[in-house]
Amino acid sequence: MPYTYRAATVQEAIRLAKAELGPDALILEVRRISPVVPGQSREGTVEISAIAAHQQGVAGPLIGGALRGSPDRAPGAQGREPGGHRTSPIEVAMRKLQRLGISATLAERLAAVYDGTRARPTEERRAALATALARQIRFCTLPPAEQRQSIVALIGPSGVGKTTTIAKLASQLRRRYARIALLGLDPNPITGSLLAAWAEHLGIPCVVVGNRVELAEAVAAAGRADLILIDTPGCNPYDQAQLKRLRDDLGSRDPIVCCLALAVTGDTAELIDIGRRFLRLNPTVLLLTKLDETRRAASCIGIAEQLGLPLAGLATGPQVPDDLVPASPAALAELVAWTLDRELRSSPVAVGPVAHRA
Repeated sequence: MPYTYRAATVQEAIRLAKAELGPDALILEVRRISPVVPGQSREGTVEISAIAAHQQGVAGPLIGGALRGSPDRAPGAQGREPGGHRTSPIEVAMRKLQRLGISATLAERLAAVYDGTRARPTEERRAALATALARQIRFCTLPPAEQRQSIVALIGPSGVGKTTTIAKLASQLRRRYARIALLGLDPNPITGSLLAAWAEHLGIPCVVVGNRVELAEAVAAAGRADLILIDTPGCNPYDQAQLKRLRDDLGSRDPIVCCLALAVTGDTAELIDIGRRFLRLNPTVLLLTKLDETRRAASCIGIAEQLGLPLAGLATGPQVPDDLVPASPAALAELVAWTLDRELRSSPVAVGPVAHRA
């Protein structure tokens, strides 16, 4: 039997559910509730239904509350094209996945796996999707390799959440690394102060610098740290001078590992183009953010596939440190299943076999 929790935000409702049902609580549904009386407080306007993981015998979803409005099981319905020609569920799924930047080959493979496992339990379907994804998408950890000292710089456009992601990484990695240092490459004192505030909150040393020389000095001064995380200013991907300046400031990618951060809230084709423009800074890792702010979260797959970078993490919300999960075939499989469930549920229903033109 599901339990119901109300709160002002989705994150707070999920936190209440996990506090009572355990960290693996399975979120079944998220609903927004309008105030009963106009002008009354909006507190408690989010309601979720959840069950404990042991009630289903499986762990909770990897992405969970980031995908709002969990869809029902797909009915396996067929769609109808404008000319009256019926399309199969596989064709509908393929087109949806290709609109998210996924190649025709991978889209066909995923659609076939999805359609072929419709009658199976959810966990079996996602396992099959994960196997297909593991053959095409590369994954890594962040930092990507165990070294005596790891230096990671987050690069990307403005507003993708690099500073908050740095805070999440620092908080999560404190158990693995005894000594962590934060560096901010930012001549703007206002944005640089945000990183300093997070560092103070986490109890981690931090230095904000304004140019390449100061950055090199700060890296040398933090030489005893096991992990150095570098926050960089947002860079306009269409400004060649900004890209060159950031590349010059960071120097060669060795020993600094550049991690490209992109938010999946924009147009997928443009995001892929933006990512390709950042490739001239030699990023070796990809991290995708703001999955909670889009209905096209499966574009993570298309972006990773088209850029050819190993995917390290998925940011699913603003909470530090919880809303950052490792990227994995299982996590991407959840995105595919959720996307196709939602797409096919909303497709026009056409009962019966596919009609073939004479």
